[in-house]
Amino acid sequence: MYLRLITALVLIGCMPAMATPLSPADRVEVAASVASSCMSNQAAMPLNQKITVGQIQDYCGCYGKSISETISVEDLQKNDEKVLDVLAAASTKACRPAQK
Repeated sequence: MYLRLITALVLIGCMPAMATPLSPADRVEVAASVASSCMSNQAAMPLNQKITVGQIQDYCGCYGKSISETISVEDLQKNDEKVLDVLAAASTKACRPAQK
């Protein structure tokens, strides 16, 4: 009995830590916050002067949703710029078709 318990504990200890997903309410809040910030930043960029507000809204909505679906509670708590940059790059790539 003890051997089985010890084996189970060793195996559990060797498993990688699982990231905690955001709750549905937090996901909605993060998506809205990111999309709002994105809208301000994108609208202010001279490069985007020929892009319609609707196109920017579509892109930023996609971007906010993508970030909220991939970021974990631990990512938010750590606020590690390198991790956040990776998530942002992946979300940008995923949402570029929505920009066209």
